[in-house]
Amino acid sequence: MAGVLSLVGAAFIAGPASAHKGKGHKAEMRGISAANLINAAAVELGVTPQVLTTAIVNAANSEIDDLLADEDITAEKATKMKAKVASNIVRAIKLSRTRVVAANLGVTTQVLNQEFRDARRALAGARIDKALADGRISAEQATELRARLAAAVLPGYAPRFGCCFRTDGLKHGRFGKKHS
Repeated sequence: MAGVLSLVGAAFIAGPASAHKGKGHKAEMRGISAANLINAAAVELGVTPQVLTTAIVNAANSEIDDLLADEDITAEKATKMKAKVASNIVRAIKLSRTRVVAANLGVTTQVLNQEFRDARRALAGARIDKALADGRISAEQATELRARLAAAVLPGYAPRFGCCFRTDGLKHGRFGKKHS
């Protein structure tokens, strides 16, 4: 059963973790493609994927502007970071703030988080269904996985592990600690 759990387990944890290795490579969020998550979340939110993507990128750009205003980054670094978030939704999600994305969409953070949880649950359920249809798991295993999925506490919009540490070249972290 452990091997079966790895089949869909990534969808349970699915926090932003870029597998993006440059142009032409698909960005993933621990087993769920970023595009699939954006598409599913957009459906849950009742907006188009483009509207959701724009809200996320604008929120990331707002964060970059704040970092620049606080002199945590240079203007050159801000320009580079904005170019990266425009072309990499995983990076934009990592850098954006949930409350700003929610405000950009005209919803509460609670609604945004719940709709992303629902999207993750739907994607994980689809993976279970596909594994069953492909004969990779039995009906009994699928039932068990669906039960575990129903009971799972899934992350919302942008789960962050750790609080204030960034690894994207910032001079200072959120609380003024210098990065080494």
